[in-house]
Amino acid sequence: MADEYKRVEEKKKDFTDLNARRDKDKDLYFMKAYQMMRLDNPSIAMDNVINVTLNDPTTFAMRAIAILGTTERQTVVEGRGREDKQNTLIENFIDDISFVVDDWLANQGILSLDSFLNEQFCIRGTGVGRCCLREEEKDGKRVLVPDVIPIDSRFVIYDMDRNGLKWVAPTFKRGKEDIKDEYGITITGEEGEVIDFWDAQNNVIFIGGKEQKRQKNPYGYPPFIITQTPAGSMLADKDAYQHRGESIFWANRDLFPELNRTASIFQTLNVAAFRPGLQYASKAGTKATKPKKPLPGVDFVVPVDEGGGFKSMPITDIQNAARLFYAILYTRIQQGGLSAIDYGNLTFPLPAVAIARLTSSRDQIFLPRIQGKAIFYQQLFKMLIKQYQLVNIKAKLGQEGWTKEYNPKDLEGDYQIEFRFFTESKEQEIANYSVANAAKGFLSESTIRRNILNVPDPEAEEERIAIEQAEKVDEALFLYNRCKSLIFQSRVMEYRILKNRLIGILKARQGLAQLPTEDHSKKLGKPGGRQIIPLLGQGDAGGTVAPEVGTEEEEIAKAQRKEETTAAVGTEAKQGRI
Repeated sequence: MADEYKRVEEKKKDFTDLNARRDKDKDLYFMKAYQMMRLDNPSIAMDNVINVTLNDPTTFAMRAIAILGTTERQTVVEGRGREDKQNTLIENFIDDISFVVDDWLANQGILSLDSFLNEQFCIRGTGVGRCCLREEEKDGKRVLVPDVIPIDSRFVIYDMDRNGLKWVAPTFKRGKEDIKDEYGITITGEEGEVIDFWDAQNNVIFIGGKEQKRQKNPYGYPPFIITQTPAGSMLADKDAYQHRGESIFWANRDLFPELNRTASIFQTLNVAAFRPGLQYASKAGTKATKPKKPLPGVDFVVPVDEGGGFKSMPITDIQNAARLFYAILYTRIQQGGLSAIDYGNLTFPLPAVAIARLTSSRDQIFLPRIQGKAIFYQQLFKMLIKQYQLVNIKAKLGQEGWTKEYNPKDLEGDYQIEFRFFTESKEQEIANYSVANAAKGFLSESTIRRNILNVPDPEAEEERIAIEQAEKVDEALFLYNRCKSLIFQSRVMEYRILKNRLIGILKARQGLAQLPTEDHSKKLGKPGGRQIIPLLGQGDAGGTVAPEVGTEEEEIAKAQRKEETTAAVGTEAKQGRI
């Protein structure tokens, strides 16, 4: 038996409790059917019980994954002494190679990297990915292969030291035909266990516990990213390891089965009410013969002595206590998960401030997942850039129709990559705009867009605003850009009309070149105002309104009137009239 396989088998023992927790979470996630067990012997199921499995953990998980999937990702590259253009190029590379990776994953049957990670960080509490960027020969050309595969952390065994990962060994279930096609061996059974072992020197494939392939690791390190969410325990107790990188079920894991048990008891009592047991009193007492045809809906009849027999236990207080317990249970589950407002089933109105406070309470669930995703992406794209430089190939990356070629040398330098994710409500968005207005004069526009408004690409947004302001100042520029857009859309008639108007304006401008021009850019109003409260209350924002800029002819006529007025005022001043 190979030494690598022995290490994997020995290390599995350390993951036993952690994987047991993950399996328990999986059962909640997949709504495993609940079965009430006997109190005196928990291994035996109770008879005559209607078991109920509620969908609370599943709907909680589905909504949490969906909310995490709506987060906006902002890529930030910074470094001392670096120009914005250099940082923007790295940011564009990261965004463009993300499209290529997602296309690669789609061919592997995975929707996208982000959707896979959202489920992993919510249900497993850990994200794992393998990054093996390489080149292949295709049609006589060097082609980049974006081999980035996310892996279910439940089936990954690894070991670490002070320098990071020592080795990683994910386990895959592969079909008989898949194994034969890729490795050329035939296994017994329809499915086989494939262990893909990586350390700094080798990559070894084990199938059924036997080594089938060994090759040199070209990267010099295990090409894996393993990130746990900050949720969970960092205690050093022996039983604390199973709570590392906790899932969203952490606070409610043991409450959901109690919820199913309570619902099962209620439903069993409800159904039993349709077929209650009856007492049959007669002079013969307990020796009496039961009626051959009991009343409809009666489950059983018990003969008793007149004035005697069994009597029902006083259970009114027990029933009231059960209802109280059910209410307490549901309240605690909401405290450990999402509130009623997140599910959209709030039955009474709330003021905006109360809604904002309720929705902000879910940060305890999503912030650890967001932090885990941010760290995962940071490590992943650092590794991608490193491997792209190692492969040393100029590749066209990006969304189809918007690809761009990147030179590995352009990615060199000393810089830091950060990823920020934002889950914002409309109330939070309004507050951000209000704070941004208040920060003007104290912070630059670029800092406001990046750190307060959380714009994904602040440089590109600044460029768009500059173009819009320039078009408001100069109608000729607006017409020129509009003509280019119409040409791209093949709208010939509209293009010719605007082209003729543009030519007329430029000719008129040549004849009036000596007239003074007015800088309208100083008149352009800033969005919003100085007030913060009106944005969330009544009244206007107290801001300035951008004046309307007229057509070219109107602006020329305005300039002529201004010049004539100035000349007339000067003449009257000389004559002593004013």
